Amino acid sequence: MDKESNKLGFWSIVLLGINGIIGSGIFLLPNNAYKSMGTSSILAFLCAMILALFIALVIAENASLFNDDGGPYLYTKEAFGDFIGYEIGVINWIAQIVAFATVVNGFVTTLSGVSPIFYDTVIKNITIVIVFLLLMLLNIRGLKLNRNVNNILTISKLVPLVLFLAVGIFFLNGAHYQPLIAEGVLEPNNFSQTIFLIFYAFGGFESLPLVAGEMKNPRKNLPRAIVTTILMVSLIYVLLQIVSIGILGSDLANSVVPVQDAFTKIAGPFGGAIVAAGTVVASAGACVAGAFWMSRPGVAMSENKMLPQFLSKKNKFEMPQYGIIVSMIIALLVSLSGSFVFLSQISSVITFVIFIPTTLALIVFRFKHKERKGSFTIKGGLIIPILVIIFSVILLTQTTFIQWISLILTFVVAIPFYFIYYRRN
Repeated sequence: MDKESNKLGFWSIVLLGINGIIGSGIFLLPNNAYKSMGTSSILAFLCAMILALFIALVIAENASLFNDDGGPYLYTKEAFGDFIGYEIGVINWIAQIVAFATVVNGFVTTLSGVSPIFYDTVIKNITIVIVFLLLMLLNIRGLKLNRNVNNILTISKLVPLVLFLAVGIFFLNGAHYQPLIAEGVLEPNNFSQTIFLIFYAFGGFESLPLVAGEMKNPRKNLPRAIVTTILMVSLIYVLLQIVSIGILGSDLANSVVPVQDAFTKIAGPFGGAIVAAGTVVASAGACVAGAFWMSRPGVAMSENKMLPQFLSKKNKFEMPQYGIIVSMIIALLVSLSGSFVFLSQISSVITFVIFIPTTLALIVFRFKHKERKGSFTIKGGLIIPILVIIFSVILLTQTTFIQWISLILTFVVAIPFYFIYYRRN
């Protein structure tokens, strides 16, 4: 009973999703979007929101069919068999590890804005090690502590954003929204590139199913939480862009820290300090969320005897401590190596690759496994799943040759290990 009471309820799941999505980058995004499309960037935010919502709906329907950890690994394994599931599980584990290493580096970089001492390489690396140790202990210590820390950090990062929006809405200058659509900004290539740029800021919600086993009634709560998370984050993002434009106007394109500059303009140094603190908290929160689900693809595969079983062995706090430790060590090495910048690009490609078999799995479940009855079904037949596949393919056309080769090599390297564990088990 105590174990069940410690699990994530509906709103804790939503807060975890928000924490994983909203990092320090959102405080910088209004500048980049405005620079590309001016006031029309608001339209780009709405389009990116719709795309993220479509993908969220697909993931939500899949999530309504399962109670266990694993996410994409679990869905593709059930739909297409062990081999495809194994390949997806391995590359997803790698992607989560690299993404987490990148987020931790981003957090320490954010600290350098508070004190220049963090620009020193030695200090920076020591800080990275300390952050990894603290997050490892937090996750080993148990779900209740992790849940409470996540909830506190998520609410703390939302406070400065909500405060900025609530105050800023009274300082909007209507002239800053003219022209609404400038000449040339809706050119297809520029428009699509801006949507892709914004879409990256929605990343994180797709990782929620990785920790479904740590949730109360995941088949009911997780699908609703995924959709609620996307809707709440979308509202914040769109309003943030509208208010930033209304306050800064054309100066937004040249602002390095747009939200901070906008709040400083209307509230003085106090407003700027609030946003600066919020940036650090947002980055720290993203680290906590990423650390929570990073190890779970490997743990889920271990539970299915497709990776060493010690990875899923649980401690007295019911946490897979060895899976957490191994994942943390690998991520730390990536973080310290300096190669995380290139690897993070590969990680993003993997995410878009995973969307395709995950969506195809949904189609398989609908037609070949009709006995599976989930609590959530997308309306409109296969229209949204097909659009998600098309969108994912378009995203993949933006990748470089080197990224494709690296991805293919990752798939190939994983194959021998699959047959080793397949034969053994």
